[in-house]
Amino acid sequence: MSVMGKTRLMRKGLNQSGQLTLEFMLACVLIVTVSTLLGILTFTLSLTEVLQYVTFASARSYLAADLTLDEQVKAGQAKGDLLVKNLPFLAGAQQSGWISIPQNSSKVMSLDAGRTYADNIGADTLHHNQFEGFQIQFVVPILNVKLPFLNSAIQPPNGAQDFKATLSSFLTREPAFDECQRYLNAATATILGKYSNCTACATAPTLIMDNGC
Repeated sequence: MSVMGKTRLMRKGLNQSGQLTLEFMLACVLIVTVSTLLGILTFTLSLTEVLQYVTFASARSYLAADLTLDEQVKAGQAKGDLLVKNLPFLAGAQQSGWISIPQNSSKVMSLDAGRTYADNIGADTLHHNQFEGFQIQFVVPILNVKLPFLNSAIQPPNGAQDFKATLSSFLTREPAFDECQRYLNAATATILGKYSNCTACATAPTLIMDNGC
């Protein structure tokens, strides 16, 4: 084969015109895909922190003593509903469909509901772990996004269709006024009952109410 023929073959083998453009396009797709994924994860974690604040603020409203237990529950629930609907960042995310809070999934966890929750997670409530506060269950549809090259990178756990999570804040609860009154009346009756059976007591006990409720 002549030198000219070899040169022509080498030129054909080394012809890489457009290769750089192709690599650039592939790199751009990968960079945009990974950046989008990181942005979605960051946004999801930010929303989670906002919802955690909602549970804390609502549990704090529920904690404060009121006239009755029902009033405390109403105060905590009203605070949670207000924040879920009116926080700008959270309200915008819900309107855009990036996060979903099902109806009646944000609620005050009173003592009975707290015991049920504790049983579900296997916590011992016989001597401690009184779960009372506020809880929110939410869905994150934005994590179901399909990305090039990473189509199955994020999958809901346990074969579920959606990404779901539950956030809780437990700050216990101060006794309501009527609960405190019932306790003081029962304590007074107990003390007077003890005195009535006392044969060595010289004088009757004197009750001094300090308006502790």
